[in-house]
Amino acid sequence: MNRNILPPVLTILVEEYRRHLVDAAGLSPATCRYHINYVREFLKKHRKKLEDDHHFERLNPKDLMAFVTHKAKRCRPGSLQVITATLRSFLRFLSLTGRSSTALAGAVPKVATGGRRGLPRHLTTGQLDHLLEAFSTQTRAGIRDQAIVLCLARLGLRAKEVARLGLDDIDWRSGVVSLRTTKDRRPRQLPLTAEVGRALVRYLRHARPTSGHRELFLSLRTDAPLSSLSISVLIVKALRRAGIVCVQPGAHLLRHTFATHLIQRGANLKTLADLLGHRRLDTTMFYAKVNLPMLGEVAQSWPEVVA
Repeated sequence: MNRNILPPVLTILVEEYRRHLVDAAGLSPATCRYHINYVREFLKKHRKKLEDDHHFERLNPKDLMAFVTHKAKRCRPGSLQVITATLRSFLRFLSLTGRSSTALAGAVPKVATGGRRGLPRHLTTGQLDHLLEAFSTQTRAGIRDQAIVLCLARLGLRAKEVARLGLDDIDWRSGVVSLRTTKDRRPRQLPLTAEVGRALVRYLRHARPTSGHRELFLSLRTDAPLSSLSISVLIVKALRRAGIVCVQPGAHLLRHTFATHLIQRGANLKTLADLLGHRRLDTTMFYAKVNLPMLGEVAQSWPEVVA
């Protein structure tokens, strides 16, 4: 039998785990794919032990350590951390479904990444203003692209969320933008600021092609909906035109800019997590590094000892 093909019993197991990730854990199909790939790789390495659905008890901590050690030779710490998290999730799934009664998930080693290094990559207020001024509001492309930048930089949207934003997702009367398709499959609502609202109205009146598509942002050449990739490419070109040099140019730079500016103005992490759609607060903790007013209050001068 081809060692690259899982036997039927394990193929069924992988599909069941995939459904668990989507239905119970709420992960998007795209996120599920790389989890499933790691699980498949792990199962292929131990197929002889696991071909019989009743032999998951044969797994032991040495098997887990050997797999993680093997991957550590080829992966960066961040990727290895994802792999070990996937293993724990899969082993908990085996226990949850009665295939394994041992607490193997606790035997998966933890990977220290040292945290995310450095400050968030973001634009200053002046750089963002300069970027917005780089678009000509006398052209249809400039009107559209400026509206896209404002959705990214003022609402903190991901490129994919902007690409999927629809005409029906904007409640003009209530001033609310509804995101129905997000990374973690949890819909959320954001306030439609006056600045973003004006840019969208200008785009709808003067730049958007007449089309049967319900997506908000369309190609001016083909009237097809813009993809997340095309939005990121659009931002890279705009940054280049504006003469702004940064390490990681692209749409996500503007989401980082949104988050960083909010924190610098004193927003708390829970509010920021809700706006960004983070399920875990520790993901948002990254931005605490740039809360300069808060850090200034914490780092007060040490009181002198009076002799």
